[in-house]
Amino acid sequence: MAQPQIPMPHVDQWVTGRVRNVVSIVPRGIRFEASMYGPLLSYLATFFPAHRRFMIKPQAILRPKYIGDFMSDIAEQGSDGSVSDRSDRAEMEEGGDDVSVNESEDEPREPDIGSDSEDEDVDWDDARDTSFDSYGDPTPSRDEGSAQGIRFPDFLIVKATESLTDDTILIIVEVKRDSRSLPSSRRQIQQYLQLAATKRRVRFLQGFLIVGDVTESYYLNSEHRDAVAVRGPSFVTTNLALKARLHQVAAQNW
Repeated sequence: MAQPQIPMPHVDQWVTGRVRNVVSIVPRGIRFEASMYGPLLSYLATFFPAHRRFMIKPQAILRPKYIGDFMSDIAEQGSDGSVSDRSDRAEMEEGGDDVSVNESEDEPREPDIGSDSEDEDVDWDDARDTSFDSYGDPTPSRDEGSAQGIRFPDFLIVKATESLTDDTILIIVEVKRDSRSLPSSRRQIQQYLQLAATKRRVRFLQGFLIVGDVTESYYLNSEHRDAVAVRGPSFVTTNLALKARLHQVAAQNW
């Protein structure tokens, strides 16, 4: 079936002007990087509207995937609903962008002693130490040292639903006010992409490193979990090239 033609959205003149003004302060850039967040959020929201189930997450959380004894047991035995139905009994973890299992007011369900349930060998203490992030991946709970390896991209653009564990990552955006730490900034955006490679995401996930009036593009080179982050072309932040990239991703996931 042919993909519908989605017209390039109109970006309000004041939004384009505000972005242009905030990224064109050179050579040292604006005083606070946070001054770029509002204008860029308005800019991105033009291409990724909420009524098409797009969501833009500022200072989003990316956490490493965790496989413990609990998840291994479930994978080997086949779940009877205790994991796949986790959204029915999961709550949003305070201060995080992930969903914790078995943190509700009710005690976690344990199999009846002497029953024929295959859940008898599941380590339920391990289950209490496991969270599920927005992309359905198991991650260590905060009590189990989940801060190790955690990353905070400035913006994650996702295709979302009402579910807390069913987002698909479309684009990663990192913002820097100037180029004084460019080598470490490049490593940073590549780390974000590598971490996202193991999660639910589009096939060739793109990342944009916005450094003032210049934007560098990056992408994952395959749909596999061991995909490598590759640097692509650079372009002026406010020119048509970035608009075209954003529009393309939005249209493909409309």
